Amino acid sequence: MRSLIRTARLASVFPTRTSRQMHAWFARLCVLMEDLRIEIHCLYDESLSGATQVESDVRRLYFLRRAVATLVEFAEALHLLEREPDFQCLKAQFNSEALTQWSQAVQFFHANEAFLKRVRNDVGGHFGGAVAVYAVENMQPSASGKIELLETKPGEWAERLHFTSLVAATALIRHLPGSSPEEKVDSLVAAVVEATKHATQAVHIITALCLWDRFGPSTDDSAKQP
Repeated sequence: MRSLIRTARLASVFPTRTSRQMHAWFARLCVLMEDLRIEIHCLYDESLSGATQVESDVRRLYFLRRAVATLVEFAEALHLLEREPDFQCLKAQFNSEALTQWSQAVQFFHANEAFLKRVRNDVGGHFGGAVAVYAVENMQPSASGKIELLETKPGEWAERLHFTSLVAATALIRHLPGSSPEEKVDSLVAAVVEATKHATQAVHIITALCLWDRFGPSTDDSAKQP
C-alpha cells in the first residue's frame, strides 16, 4: 500500500495571523475526525472483544456512546465553520463536486444534530440522574446481568459489574425509533455510520482543498518498503 507523506510546521498550516477562527475550526474538525475513526474502529474490531460476550457488549456500547458524543461536537464545529466569512470566500473556490458533497454533509448534520444531542445528553457524556431513572423504570422483565468478584491477591477482591451494559443499553434507547430494544440500537448504529460517512466526506474536502498544499512536497513512503 502506497503512502504519500508531507510534513510542515503546524503554525504555518493553521496560522493565527489570518482567519484565526476558521483555522481553529479546521483543526477541531480534524481532531474530532481522528477520534471518530478510533471509536468506529473499536466498535467493530472483534480482536478487542473481552473474554465474554457481556464484556464485548460493554465495550461496543461504550464506543457507540463516545461516537455519538464526538458527532455532536463535529456538528457544532461544522455549523460554526459555516458561519465564518473567510470560509465562505474559500468555499466559493470549491469545484462543483466538492461543493455538492460539502452541502450534503452540512445538511445532514443540520437535520440530525438535535437527535444526536438528545442521545448524547442521555448517555454520551456522564450517566445522569434522569436517564438512570428511565433505565431502571424501563428495564426489560427478562433482562438479567452478572456481578463478579475477582481475587486479585490473596484476601483482596475486586468487583466486575457485568450488568452495566444492560443498564446503559436501556438508557441508550430512550429517544430511538423502533419497536424493540434491538431495533432501537440498530437504528442508532445506522445513524452513527451515516453520520461518520458525512463527517469523513467533509474532512476529506477540507484536507484536500484547504490543507494538503500547505504541507509542502510529498515523499513516497513505499520507497522505504523492502
